[in-house]
This record gives sequence, structure tokens and C-alpha cells, in this order.
Amino acid sequence: MSLIELVKTKFLDEIRATAPGQWKVLVVDEHSKRLLTANVKDNDILSERVTMIDLITTYRPPEPNMQAMYLVMPTTQNIDRIIKDFTDKQNYASACLTEFNEANGVFSKTGTTSIEDVKDMLAGLGQYQEGQEQFSLHYNMAAQCMDLFGDAKRKLAAMANVEQNCATGQTAEGKAPKMLVEEMIPLLADADVLNLDKVRVVALYIMYRDGVPEEDRRRLFEHCRLSRQERAAIDNLGSMFVRVTRAAGERDTRRGLKNRLTESDYDLSRYRPLLKTVLEDMIANKLDPSLFPYVKDPGASAPSPTKTSSAAPPTSLRNKATWTKAGARPAAGGRADNRQRVFVFVAGGMTYSEIRCAYEISASTPKDVYIGSTHTLIPEEFIEDLKTLDGGAGQSSKSASSSLPEDRSAQTRPFQVYYDQRYYTKDEPPPPPKPTPNLAPPSNANSSSRPSVSSANSGTSMGRSNSPAPGFGSSAASETDKKDKTKKKRFLGF
Repeated sequence: MSLIELVKTKFLDEIRATAPGQWKVLVVDEHSKRLLTANVKDNDILSERVTMIDLITTYRPPEPNMQAMYLVMPTTQNIDRIIKDFTDKQNYASACLTEFNEANGVFSKTGTTSIEDVKDMLAGLGQYQEGQEQFSLHYNMAAQCMDLFGDAKRKLAAMANVEQNCATGQTAEGKAPKMLVEEMIPLLADADVLNLDKVRVVALYIMYRDGVPEEDRRRLFEHCRLSRQERAAIDNLGSMFVRVTRAAGERDTRRGLKNRLTESDYDLSRYRPLLKTVLEDMIANKLDPSLFPYVKDPGASAPSPTKTSSAAPPTSLRNKATWTKAGARPAAGGRADNRQRVFVFVAGGMTYSEIRCAYEISASTPKDVYIGSTHTLIPEEFIEDLKTLDGGAGQSSKSASSSLPEDRSAQTRPFQVYYDQRYYTKDEPPPPPKPTPNLAPPSNANSSSRPSVSSANSGTSMGRSNSPAPGFGSSAASETDKKDKTKKKRFLGF
């Protein structure tokens, strides 16, 4: 049985078990509606003695003789709506709240007949919310990323290919990029591409070339049509030990520490941070002591010739540290609790890719890597910091200040608050009141709008069905009716 058929069967079984043999109303919200439309047809639901399917955000007329079955996200807003259905007026005879229990993969329901039962029923939704957190976060992040990547105007696929070639120094085939400028110039000249992406590509290209001639830098800026602040962001890379411009014939000044690239499953994510190479070399005891002199104790590599063999070798307090007692049982996931810990602090901000590297090293080696920094860097805030890098005293990092909340309580946000903000839906306005008939006389009444008399022999008037109500008309029409009656009397000789 497929997943769609399983969900359909479980859901229909719950409808049958809810108030069996009675007619009921199904109340959903926008999010549960998408779940239903993807797995169950409306006819299948209506055939289970369901009279209608209503949105909880719309106006719903009272149905005091029917049972209500709610299938909504457990947000504070929806809870208030359900309580309102049983406090302001008795919209339904009783309510049944259906939720999906992730622990056992089936639907569970709770029936109620009073407002107190509703409160008790809604208070038990913590397990559902906790189980939904990881799935909702992953799904929303993936959807947002795909929306950005699929934007035809930004051309992120082509931009990412140029970025990867500049960052790694080679193409997806492992060769030196020879058509880099030809691929980059059309993207820089495209008006639909954001200037933020252009600044990032130009900065990567300059670092890949270890500086460009002054004339090439001026042409790159003209192609991009960058503002003065955006040009300053690229020029300020020189304050971070990046050579922006160089004369023809100057030698490469890049350091000897090279990043070790490995094969990747995706061509647009071939680059890996240099921090991962440093961590791998540190664990393998291969770091250059001239570049990292304080990672390893100087006396731990070789004993001093003046010391005798009976002397105890120099040790480090780091090697003596035991995080748990000997013989401790492995933790969840099969990993022991007494693994050696490596603490990494990145001065000036760390990136999300460097955080991912710490997780990957912990998973692939018998060590736990903990990484921290002053703040977390994202491209937008990093470029904003570059714009003001040479501003002198008084300038500070915007990304660093935003990562340090004024109130310590702001660092943690309850999940229910996140859930309410993420699944917020706006109530639709109530239906407008029914229009009342306008009894005011029209401004320009004429004889063509009055009912006509067919003949004196018939003695009846035609066109009475056109009048919307008795007495509807104008004073001029009343006067005409009186004259018609007078003429009729005269014609008959009365």
C-alpha cells in the first residue's frame, strides 16, 4: 500500500469513527486543506455522512444539530477560534479534534460536548507540536530554497557555477576554468541579477586571481553598474589581507596553506571551507607548527635530550581531562560519552558551512567538535560590514550587533510562539448584510417605465410582474393610474 493510500484509509476511518451514523461538518484550515487535497477526494469525504467542508477562517453559519470534526494546525489562533465556536454561540452540537500522532503514525481523536472539554482537549497537543517541529522546519526551508533557486531572473544556477569555479579554482570536471570571464560578464551586465550577487561574484573572482589590474577592476565595476558603497565593499577587502589590484607581472602572494577538495555529489556545492581541512590535519597531527604553533604542546612531540629516561614525559592538562568515568556506557546513537572534545572559536564571525563542517568531522572521527564565534555571517550582513570597514572609529559590525540580543530572554523563543507565527492565517471578513429595497422615488420617472393598459375592452393592466413589491413606484405613476381610471369610467358611461 502506498503512502497516499495509507493516509487516505486512516483519515476515512477516523471520519467513520467520529459520531457514527450521524451527519457531521468537517472544519479545516489552509494547511490541513492542502494535506487533504493531496490524498483524499472531496467525494470520498462527503460519502462518509459529511455534509460540508468549511474553512475555519471563513464565516460559518451555526449548525447546532450537527457534529463538528476539526482538522486544524494546533496554533493559538485556531484554539481561540474553536473556543469561540462554543462560547459566543453554540455553532455545533459537539466537537471532535483530530490530530496526527507522529509516534505511531495514526490519527487520534478526542470528543467533547462542553467548553471545558474543549480546553482539556486542546491542552494535550504538546506531543503533536513537538513531533511536527523538525518536519515543518525542514519542509519550509526546502520550499523557500527551491523558490529562490527557481527564480528565473536571479539566474542562481549560472551564478553558483561561476562562484564554485572561482572558489575552488577548477571546474566540475576538475580542470582549470578557461572561460570564466566569458561566463561571468553576461551575468554582471544583466539588470535582473541583484547587485548583492554581483558584488559576491566580483569579490570571488578577484580573490581567485589574487588581484586584478586596475583597468580590469574598473571594467568589472562598469559592467555591474555598482553604487559607490558597493564598490567600496570590494575595495575594502584589502583591509582583510586580500590583494584587490596588482600590476602586470607581480607574483602570487597567497599563503601555502591549500584547501583540500574532495568529490561532491552536487556540482554547485563543490567548495568546502578551509576550516574542515584544518580540523582534519589537526586530528591527524599534520598541522604546520609555523602556522598553528599553539595547537600542540611544544614538549609533547619529542623528549628533551637533557632529560633522563626515568623522568616523566611532559604532559598536557588537555590530555588528562576525562569527561566521564571509565567504562561509561555509550550514549544514544552508539557514540561513547568519553570522546575527546575539540573546541574551535572563529574570531570575526563564522559561516553556516563551517558549522556544517564541525558536524561532519564529529560524525566521521572519534572526536566531538564544538564550534563558536562572535556571531554568524550571512552574505548580506557581511557585505554591509565591508561597506563601512574603513569608516574609522565608531563603526561596528551590523551582523555582530544583531546576534547579541539586549535581553537574555530573547535568545530562546517558545516553540508555540514560532508555531503561531509560522502558521498564522487571517480571518476572512463576514458576509455583507442583505440589501434592503429602496423605496425612494426615482429622479427621472417617465411614462415608458409605467405599466401599460392593453385596451379598454380587456379592463386589465399588463406588466404587473415587473413591479418588485406592492406600492413600489413613483407619485407620478399614481397620478397616471388615477387618470386612467377616470378615462375608463367615462368610456363605459358611468
